[in-house]
Amino acid sequence: MSPEEINIKRLETAPDIPNSYANYVDALRVHILPALGKIPLQKLTTDTIQEFYDQKAEAGRADGKPGGLSSRILALFHQLILPRRPPDRESGGRKWPFLMPIR
Repeated sequence: MSPEEINIKRLETAPDIPNSYANYVDALRVHILPALGKIPLQKLTTDTIQEFYDQKAEAGRADGKPGGLSSRILALFHQLILPRRPPDRESGGRKWPFLMPIR
């Protein structure tokens, strides 16, 4: 099990997860990691990310129904894939669960 999977498992069993936080975990587990998780960050290109967005907009539903995902969900993916500012330990910035080391 990868560190990301372990952290996601921890979050799934936590009793008081805010809904938006749970949405981030689901987006990572169901959509982003299966599609992009094996690509090293150095090789992840804007074209690859755009192809991912296009595919999800066209036919990205995880429940098997026809149709794509909403622009709101695609914006959530964008926030997770390309955050505006990464967490900063020295300044006490928030650490995202999938970036936290496993202890």
